[in-house]
Amino acid sequence: MMQWLNQMAADGWELAFVSGGVESSGDKDTNGIYLSRYIFKKPL
Repeated sequence: MMQWLNQMAADGWELAFVSGGVESSGDKDTNGIYLSRYIFKKPL
């Protein structure tokens, strides 16, 4: 993951925001889905 983020920065992209989240179907769900959303911006 770090290599990908470093490559994005080297290509001129700026990391603007990171959002995390979890999805599960209830208290007894041990197989939730964990995600991270990376929002980048690049000057024109």
